[in-house]
Amino acid sequence: MMLGWPNMNVREIYNIKPEDEKMFNNFIKKVDIKDKDECWLWNAAVNKLHKYGMFWFKDKWTLASRVSMYFKQGYVTEGMHVCHDPIVCKHKHCVNPFHLREDTPSANIKDLVIAGNHNNKRKTHCPQKHEYSEYNTYYHNNKRFCKTCLRENQANYRRKKENYVG
Repeated sequence: MMLGWPNMNVREIYNIKPEDEKMFNNFIKKVDIKDKDECWLWNAAVNKLHKYGMFWFKDKWTLASRVSMYFKQGYVTEGMHVCHDPIVCKHKHCVNPFHLREDTPSANIKDLVIAGNHNNKRKTHCPQKHEYSEYNTYYHNNKRFCKTCLRENQANYRRKKENYVG
């Protein structure tokens, strides 16, 4: 199966076990393979909530990027995440094995923050419905906090402390 950049045989990139041959053929049909350095976009099922590609793999729905990593390495380490390189890859639908790596969940969160895809970045208000504006937001240890909530919590603490009879 010659595709993409000159003389690229997709089977040379992936480590296909004989028992996975049929599943791999089904997987690769759903991928728009380009050059080695470009994103290979997933063209099939997508998770409605997180918008990542999904593939029916070993009797359950699995992230397509995780399946791509499995076919590349022959395994995916339990407890590890398959992460997109935040510098090279900007597409959630990318399954190019050259753009993926195994890493810890915390490293994956850092990548999401770098790429601007972390869920909290899309939040415009704190849980108490105060806006995260430039004036009303402060950052501590890479976390965002609401100044209005902080002032209210400090005032409540002072009131309780003043009223404490011990």
